[in-house]
Amino acid sequence: QTGQQREFLYRLEHPDNGCSEIEAIADDRFLVIERDSKPGIPGSVKHIYEIDLSGATDISQIESLPASSSPKGVTPVKKRLFLD
Repeated sequence: QTGQQREFLYRLEHPDNGCSEIEAIADDRFLVIERDSKPGIPGSVKHIYEIDLSGATDISQIESLPASSSPKGVTPVKKRLFLD
């Protein structure tokens, strides 16, 4: 409603994974489909995570992030496996 935008750090379980869907379930909670890029039976990673933005750092003002770690003072979203 306000048009305000925020960005948060979400760490993938494996660097070859990607997120194919994100669905809001509450103001600060979302379901995220994280998966590998393989179709059908060869595809072994298809997980749904519940993430929580509360306590996570808004990174919208950070120009770039390191590839393999969180910058000092940045808290990523909390994440738990919801469905395997």
